[in-house]
Amino acid sequence: MKTILKNTALAAWMLMFAGSLTSCKKEKDNLSLKGTSWKLVGIVDVETGVLQKYGDQNCKESETLIFKTNDTFFGAGHGSFCPFSGNYTANYSKRSFEVTSYRRECSAFYYCLISLVLTGREIHTFSHRKNELRLYYIETAYGHKHERYLLFKPI
Repeated sequence: MKTILKNTALAAWMLMFAGSLTSCKKEKDNLSLKGTSWKLVGIVDVETGVLQKYGDQNCKESETLIFKTNDTFFGAGHGSFCPFSGNYTANYSKRSFEVTSYRRECSAFYYCLISLVLTGREIHTFSHRKNELRLYYIETAYGHKHERYLLFKPI
C-alpha cells in the first residue's frame, strides 16, 4: 500500500512539473513583436561578443523601433529626427525576419543607425525576449563577412 501511495505521489508530482514546463514554453512561444517599443543599445559582434554601445544610454532621445501591428513598424533617430516606417514579416517558429517595404522621411544627411541597417543589410533572423530584441544581419567589410546584431531594450 505504501509503495502504491509513493508511486501515485511521484507520478502526480511529475505531471505537475511537466505541466509547468509546458506552460512556460507556451508563454515564451507566444511573445509577439506587435505593440512593443524598443530603444537601441548598440551593435554586438556575434563572433567576439563585444558590444559597441550607441549613443547616450541615459538619454531618453535615442533611436527607437516600434512594432505597431503584426506587420508594420515605425522608428526614429535621436530626438525624433529621421523618422522611418515600413512593413515586416516575422516567422516566430523559424526566427526569420524580413523587411518587406521601407520608407525614410528625412534627408540623407541625418545619420540613423537603425535606418542604415534596415536599408543596407538584410536582417536574416531575430531573437525576442521580454527584455531584449536582437536583429541579426551580415556585414561585409574588406571582403570578410561578419555576423552582427542590433541590440534593443524595451522602452
